[in-house]
Amino acid sequence: MLRIFVIDDHPLAISGLKSMFRKDRDNIEICGSAFDVPLAMQEAKPSACDIILLDLWIRDINPLENLRMLKRKFPFKPVVILTYEDSIVWQQKMFKAGAAGYLLKTFKKGQLREALEKVAEEHLVFPNLFHDVTQQRDQHFSPVTKSENLTPHQYDVVSMLTEGNSRAQIGKRLSISVSTIEKILSSIRKKFQARNTSQLIWMLTHRKII
Repeated sequence: MLRIFVIDDHPLAISGLKSMFRKDRDNIEICGSAFDVPLAMQEAKPSACDIILLDLWIRDINPLENLRMLKRKFPFKPVVILTYEDSIVWQQKMFKAGAAGYLLKTFKKGQLREALEKVAEEHLVFPNLFHDVTQQRDQHFSPVTKSENLTPHQYDVVSMLTEGNSRAQIGKRLSISVSTIEKILSSIRKKFQARNTSQLIWMLTHRKII
């Protein structure tokens, strides 16, 4: 049984999910809900839910701050964004901030269920950000081998990148130029055959290298 706690400031959105998923029929239960993150932090019990489903835009709080509050309160609980905002930019921001997935409210029931099940299996689900790479992971990603280990310098760069640091900030902390950082990232992308830096970070995170 997959238990979902929903945070959305639209009552119809919550009731719609409750109607969509029934535990006796879909093996998915909407186990609780809240209209904002502060209320959810009071009411949600980590032991009683498997995934937190979070609307991107809730009242006047910045989406990133909402996610950060949840990650601080429930550090080991996956948070999935559910929104109408079909934005690559917001997908990238939520990915870097630690969300486990970014799903659209326009998805059909089967798509939502499949995505939530993948998150429950500890996969990241960002369909548009990585060109559905999550659906092709077995074809493209094999287990980590010794040859895929990063050098200490490479590890420092990608780790600080995932923490939200800009290339200029990374350069200042490591005492290297931005052009050197770009060369390091280019070398790692080539090594892992990543199309871009966002996909590279996903791959390294997925393989638990960083």
